[in-house]
Amino acid sequence: MNVKELIASQPPEAIATLLLGKFRNQPDSRDARERAVNRLIKFIKDLDRIKPIESGHLILGIFHVDEDGDYLDPCLFCKEELVAGFQPKSELAALESIEGLADEELERLAHLRAFQESYAFEFSPWNEILGYEIDTRNARVVGAVELCAAVIWEMTFFGFDEERVEAERQKLHEAAREAEEIRKLPEEEQRKYYVPMEEVFAEFDIPEQTEEEKQEAHRKLCREVLTNNLRTYQALKKYATKILRI
Repeated sequence: MNVKELIASQPPEAIATLLLGKFRNQPDSRDARERAVNRLIKFIKDLDRIKPIESGHLILGIFHVDEDGDYLDPCLFCKEELVAGFQPKSELAALESIEGLADEELERLAHLRAFQESYAFEFSPWNEILGYEIDTRNARVVGAVELCAAVIWEMTFFGFDEERVEAERQKLHEAAREAEEIRKLPEEEQRKYYVPMEEVFAEFDIPEQTEEEKQEAHRKLCREVLTNNLRTYQALKKYATKILRI
């Protein structure tokens, strides 16, 4: 199954309702909400006009965590890299939870890499996104409607018009080109293009953290990173053992 087929298999009204709930600014009346949902439904149905292409990539829905709590993250992997980079005998294989781990162990395991990193896809062409493979087992576990909404949310990050996405992609390429040109300059010249972090903190009146606050922030970051890595590893392990036979 690919993304397009997954979307087509779910009620567009249900996907649209979940999508609308992700927007920061919500409609202020029932009529406005109905109009917004109907526009989203039309967009979802219009995706059927796009012919998907195969790119050798897979999306797995994984519940990751950040400072706001758990959220469903549609993670994109190159299947060829996944086979080559997955480590079935990693220390993460025997780890069910991070609870009870000492700070030193949390930090060590947070830096452990036992799988290929996922890719962002908000800049990818829509026909490519719609062609990404979906693991039906994974979709059932995380919720098919929820996964549809999460994928569409990412693919429309820069708008519901693919021309806008292309424009943003070109801006990104130009920014990357400019950054590369700056890196070629002598260090004293490079400083003209960057603002020291201390100046940013001063401008926005951000107080400097105490040493204790820095340590607590670092511990929190390690817990989040390890939690997300463990959940990703567990999702990849299920796919690898059942689909790739490794």
